[in-house]
Amino acid sequence: MKKYSIYMLFAVLLGGMAALSGCDEKDFSADYDIPWVVSKITNVTPSDSEGYPTGVPGTNITLTGENLGSEYVQSDGFLIGAVPCGIVSQSATSVVITIPVDTKEPSDIVVRNLHNRTFVYGKQFIPDL
Repeated sequence: MKKYSIYMLFAVLLGGMAALSGCDEKDFSADYDIPWVVSKITNVTPSDSEGYPTGVPGTNITLTGENLGSEYVQSDGFLIGAVPCGIVSQSATSVVITIPVDTKEPSDIVVRNLHNRTFVYGKQFIPDL
């Protein structure tokens, strides 16, 4: 009886392997890639005369761009340097954030969305101290 069980198990395993080997392999090309959403910042106000975002720590700045809504970016997803910023208001194309009070030096403005995709704005934030 035990030999019969081992032979049946072996036959089932071989049959499963044969069935799997007959499957077509799929190539992970552009047709199969997952289109992860990237959040982008296209403008920051206020900015200085050279276009660098600026503001007094503890006050608000406005970020405009794409995919900035709460369905894409959580409350800790907007950062100046490595410090998350408080959100005053948020929509798909605009967000008003509060500059962290301990911001003392030029820092990147970063948005990290729910897909863990990170975008760094092209010009650093310059605190107006």
